[in-house]
Amino acid sequence: PFEEHGCTAVITNKTCDAHMQEAAMAHALLMCNAVTALKGEVAQLRQTNSVYQRMLLLSFDSECFIWSIPSFELQRGAEVSKIFKTKGLNWYMKIDFDESLQYSAVYLYASGHTKRVNFEFMLFNQDP
Repeated sequence: PFEEHGCTAVITNKTCDAHMQEAAMAHALLMCNAVTALKGEVAQLRQTNSVYQRMLLLSFDSECFIWSIPSFELQRGAEVSKIFKTKGLNWYMKIDFDESLQYSAVYLYASGHTKRVNFEFMLFNQDP
């Protein structure tokens, strides 16, 4: 039952009970890691939902990409978005966080093509 969370033990029906008792602490740690990952996903979904709600209020174009970055203020180095499609073309974004916290840079990259585009970038704070 813990395979999907990272348990690599190979067990049979006969050895399952013994394994569950022997690996209880390891399984608890796997579950803690899974819960922590889910908390991050929930925070990201809440931020994305908040942006959608604000966009609806402002009547934004429905063909846009929302990239929610949890714990933005704690980020260092670079983050890369998932590939998204707009106007029939694939794109992705990258943000570089300055180590000194003085600035961040946002880039838009073509994915699998060389087209150029005019685009609009809007930053929403996590607090409405």
